[in-house]
Amino acid sequence: MKGHIFEFDARVGGAYRMSLTYIETDHSTQGKTSEHTDVVKGRFLEFAPDERIVQLVEFQSDDRKEDHDVGLRSSLENLADYIE
Repeated sequence: MKGHIFEFDARVGGAYRMSLTYIETDHSTQGKTSEHTDVVKGRFLEFAPDERIVQLVEFQSDDRKEDHDVGLRSSLENLADYIE
């Protein structure tokens, strides 16, 4: 899989748009935007330094089953003790 970032503005209210494309044609999962590609548009809703990032991600598709929004909350943790 390869990714391409078209737009990226990492701030509250900022947005990004990117595509993820399957390189191999024999993948088991079909893309949502086209047979081999997912295009997503995301918006940053919250940044809590050293704690979390909250975003809303919209999958772009002509198929109503695949055209939906997903809320993501990423919790951040210091992993310095695990890195050699």
